[in-house]
Amino acid sequence: MPLREGETAQRLTEDDGFETSPAVSPDGRSLAYVGWRKRANSFQRTDIFLLPIEGKQPARNLTATLDRNAASPRWRDDGIGIHFLYQDEGVNRVGVVTLTGQTRVLVPQVGNTRLLLPSSSGGTYSVAAERLTYPSVEADRPATLALWSDGRQRVLWDMNAEWRAGKLIGRLEEIRIASKADRRSVHGWILYPPNFDPTRRYPLALDIHGGPHLDYGPMFSITHHLYAAAGYVVLFVNPRGSIGYGEEFASLIHLAYPGRDHDDLMSAVDSVVARGFIDPRRLYIGGGSGGGVLSSWAIGKTDRFAAASVKRPVINWASTTLTTDIGAVMGQYWFERMPWEQPEKYWARSPLSLVGKVTTPTLIITGEEDWRTPMSDSEQYFQALQLRGVESALMRLPEASHGFGRPSQWLAAILGTIGWYDTHTR
Repeated sequence: MPLREGETAQRLTEDDGFETSPAVSPDGRSLAYVGWRKRANSFQRTDIFLLPIEGKQPARNLTATLDRNAASPRWRDDGIGIHFLYQDEGVNRVGVVTLTGQTRVLVPQVGNTRLLLPSSSGGTYSVAAERLTYPSVEADRPATLALWSDGRQRVLWDMNAEWRAGKLIGRLEEIRIASKADRRSVHGWILYPPNFDPTRRYPLALDIHGGPHLDYGPMFSITHHLYAAAGYVVLFVNPRGSIGYGEEFASLIHLAYPGRDHDDLMSAVDSVVARGFIDPRRLYIGGGSGGGVLSSWAIGKTDRFAAASVKRPVINWASTTLTTDIGAVMGQYWFERMPWEQPEKYWARSPLSLVGKVTTPTLIITGEEDWRTPMSDSEQYFQALQLRGVESALMRLPEASHGFGRPSQWLAAILGTIGWYDTHTR
């Protein structure tokens, strides 16, 4: 709020880290906020902290035992607890924590309004008089507007009910598989084409989420449903490094990305192929951002895929670190030192180091105003593939940023990928 005449600003936090989303208690005496303590780690878990506004008492971490990313604190009207949002196994949940740090789940599933991909990132909620509104989790249509009151969910408005009634949409199945890397459980989903027949053989499209510390979940996705409508069985999983499974799981890729997350993904592919309804000559791989890293890494490790769609990738960690808008983050948290100090480690984790082994026909798609994974990396990869004689194409999205710009450009990327897959078989 603006300062009144004669008032001066007072600094409240002193910790070396990150603080955001402040919320003042109803009595004006305490401050709840989201924060993390600085560590040299690519994954930083966020927690809900409580700080007395007056005096010199230190902040207390209220969600230390939860082991999930917490966000969006909202005080209860009576001031005896704080609502918050946290990401857990592919979805958001609303929890409530007491001022002594006891947490419980209030709303078991909260979705989001992000339509391009099914990530829990972007979930939100509002609370008034202990009644909460939020987007619901829906697998077969975009989220409804839901109300949580008296311990149950009620849909206030399903704005896509009429659209859904006129569509034939495939079934979503939750899966858990053991990774061949170390037998860790990997959580994911299979989206089947409409009218799926298990006696037939279908192409398989593996789609990999970005981040890498993000997730996929059981929410509606334009991308995945268009793949399924085109006849593809769609596989999407949360390999190690994903959020929502604890700090240890998310940190497994620290200074090792890409790495054994590749094994998680290939284990998931093997599991679905073993069911017998997948044509092994028609396996496809793609993903954006961190998924672009892992898909370009995979085709340097195996020739099992008939085609790849590598979207907004990091191809050369050294060049990306020196051109991206988060260069300081990459250089300080994702590597031990800067590119000129450890060039061999940057190269060892760069998909470009494997380009000499790539034979998979590859489509590369990037926005021309993407400052996170700049076009220059995609150009390097395309040029290298062309020089090697590997069938490849570069789709440039004018004026598009890292999020792929306008909805028409999302659609161009999705349909371009489907067209590329449709025309390639091993």
